[in-house]
Amino acid sequence: MVAIGRVFLTSSTLHTVPLGDDFARVVVEEVRQADVEVHVPTLEVRLVGEALDTFIAWPTHLLQAISKRTQVLSFVLILFKFTVNVN
Repeated sequence: MVAIGRVFLTSSTLHTVPLGDDFARVVVEEVRQADVEVHVPTLEVRLVGEALDTFIAWPTHLLQAISKRTQVLSFVLILFKFTVNVN
């Protein structure tokens, strides 16, 4: 888990740029791993730690719901970390 926040289900754009089907518009409310790179960096936000109280695009397959409300879904931003061994 890298952050906790909310996803806005009614929005298909972020800063006037259309989001693809694989991304959601989210606002980061609590940062857990500040040094993780966001998937769609901007001039202002490259790392999750810079995204607090900011709307960012996040891949939908890396969201995990923790509560549901009308039009808004609380979620956990997940990043799958893995390493590759090169011999």
